Amino acid sequence: MRKKAIITYVDENIYEKLNELAIRKGASISQVVREIILHELNGDRNGEN
Repeated sequence: MRKKAIITYVDENIYEKLNELAIRKGASISQVVREIILHELNGDRNGEN
């Protein structure tokens, strides 16, 4: 499946929360946001169908 980029802007306090979560998970902010989006859209945290 071809992947597309999504660019979004968030307030600084949201960015800091995402950054803290990413640090705790040992992941990037992009990976954390992707997990959140996939979970919200279809309950799929790993991006697999």
